[in-house]
Amino acid sequence: MKKTFLTFVLMLTVAVLQAQTLIKANFNKGDKATYEYAANLEFGSMMQGSTLTANVTSKLHVDVKEANAEGYQIELLFSDVKVDGDETAFQQSGGQLLTMLNNVPLLYQTDKNGALKKLLNSEEAVGKMSKTGIAKIDSLYAKNPEIEKVNPKMNMLMALSNTLTEEFITEYVKEQTVFSLYGKTLKTGDQEDKSVQGMKTTTSYEVNRILGMLTVVGKVKANMSEDDVKGFLIGNLKKMGVGEDGVSQIEKNWSQMRAMGMTTISYNATETYHFTPSFWVNDYNMESRMKLMGMDIKVKGEYKLGEHSWK
Repeated sequence: MKKTFLTFVLMLTVAVLQAQTLIKANFNKGDKATYEYAANLEFGSMMQGSTLTANVTSKLHVDVKEANAEGYQIELLFSDVKVDGDETAFQQSGGQLLTMLNNVPLLYQTDKNGALKKLLNSEEAVGKMSKTGIAKIDSLYAKNPEIEKVNPKMNMLMALSNTLTEEFITEYVKEQTVFSLYGKTLKTGDQEDKSVQGMKTTTSYEVNRILGMLTVVGKVKANMSEDDVKGFLIGNLKKMGVGEDGVSQIEKNWSQMRAMGMTTISYNATETYHFTPSFWVNDYNMESRMKLMGMDIKVKGEYKLGEHSWK
């Protein structure tokens, strides 16, 4: 009986180990690929009873510059960013950074598994993105000079400067594109707590092989206390350039906001990845919905592998 039990434990341990999958890139120097991105965005205001929509398309070009035992040097380039529809829906759904990334090369060093580690041309990239961001702020205040009284232009410029960092750019690229899973060892049932643009979330994974193609599905849900929500709101207001007066209004009216049911975040998302045998992402689909302070934001997007250099 004892021998039988030990054999069973050994077999179970082996089965568990075999079920784990390391998402490890298998790129070669000179590999190139282009991903086509398309997304539909909806921004609803429950107070105003209106819904704004926008469709976004762009391309993500991936160029493997170096490949060795330590990892890869990969250049990423977003191009052809186009927005059809309401600009507010695009901006409120997190599109500002994608606009600033348009036509800005990002040269990354990865680890041996393909996980992004270091933005090698950070100073150059931030400089180019800042020019785009400043031009947009100048245009906004030129068209709407009354904004200056509510939120001085200098606040917006300072917020832009504080936001455009290597850490912020890399988090966006990792969490919003095809590079988020590299370096992770996953199996069905695994859970991961992480921050997504300042929002605390928990992701539950399901890992399968279907017709030889690795499929990873992540179910994401917000995991935030009331204090977390307050910090998230204030943090985002500061990123938008709102001054201390605006922040103090949140603090002052927090009890009233709680009574109105506006101090919680509802966020749910499903992310689905399909990998080729060499661990290039074949396609990545994401569908999310966030409810916060009377806003209802829905995003449905897809990255799909297009032209590539390998056969």
